[in-house]
Amino acid sequence: MDEDVDAALRSSGTLDELIDERRQLALLLDRMALLRRIAEAARGTGGVDVGLVGDPGRGDEVVLRGLAGVEGESLRDLVVPRGLGLGGKAAALLRPVWVQDYVLSGTITHDFDAPVSAEGLRALLALPMRFGGQFTGVLYVGLRRPARFGDDAITRLQEIADDGAERLYVSERLEERTDAAVAAERGRIAAGLHDSVGAMLFTAGAELRDLRTDPGLSPEVTARLRSVERRIAEAASLFRESLAGLDETAPRQELHATLVADCKAFGARTGILARCVVVTPAPELDAGRRAALVAVAREALLNVEKHARASSVVVSLAGVDGGVSLAVADDGVGWSDTGPDPAWSSGRGLPTARERLERLGGSLSVVSDEEGGLTVRAWLP
Repeated sequence: MDEDVDAALRSSGTLDELIDERRQLALLLDRMALLRRIAEAARGTGGVDVGLVGDPGRGDEVVLRGLAGVEGESLRDLVVPRGLGLGGKAAALLRPVWVQDYVLSGTITHDFDAPVSAEGLRALLALPMRFGGQFTGVLYVGLRRPARFGDDAITRLQEIADDGAERLYVSERLEERTDAAVAAERGRIAAGLHDSVGAMLFTAGAELRDLRTDPGLSPEVTARLRSVERRIAEAASLFRESLAGLDETAPRQELHATLVADCKAFGARTGILARCVVVTPAPELDAGRRAALVAVAREALLNVEKHARASSVVVSLAGVDGGVSLAVADDGVGWSDTGPDPAWSSGRGLPTARERLERLGGSLSVVSDEEGGLTVRAWLP
């Protein structure tokens, strides 16, 4: 690679230094934001024009996402099967592959000449991303002029690819953990309903059948009992269907599960990516305290929907100082230099939530993030 690019690589820090510590959790939970940051880190660190991340798709392929420095849309969501083009070759060989001039190269297939040329790229380097024995994607860097990639540059960029691979791996594990927690809660609710309501319906139906067969009853009473028995049978059938569909409808009782449902509903309603995760184990709260934290989260999400112009939001729970900390962080426009957006501060939702928390011995704060966006943080003992 050219000397100026090598110099930029040598003077750069790690990906840890390039990503603000306060945004680590949000990035891990917002996969698209994480992909963009990895691409931006490679671009900024490598002194190149473009950074891209190929995210593993459903099949044996990667999909170009997390673009940094692109001028058009030709590469966005481009599907690259394993073995094809530069990234497909890197994914197949599991080693870095580069070309001095993409369109003129004789070492790769040319299935993607049109989108690459539309972006004006010439020199390209693709590096496999792996962590824990798992393939997590392909990191690309490119220049809009022919250039060579030296060993030092490739080594440094592979470090960024490996750092990014670890973060993507952790991101997937966090999401699996969240899904597992929700599934476990649904199972607990279903089992409890089956053992309580289900048992009562069965007992009521059995007692009605015994009563209906009493020879001393008049035909009219027998007919009415038969009608009630049918209704109980219908109710039991609907109840069983509801239990079977619990995975879809998922009524929630636990705080985490409730917030997961709220995030999913928020994302479906707004199109804004929303995630919820438990960062560290938290103590159990009574129903009143759980309701207070849920109210904070819902008010914060409503404000994100109305005012933030955000692309993602993360709701996190953690055990802090003997209590439970709730944080709702978005990547929106945040506050201006002169203070809070009047639209945020004029409403009664968050002030009311703060008063409610304070009555319970807790606290609430709203802070502006350095890179944009706001974080609403609540704590209850």
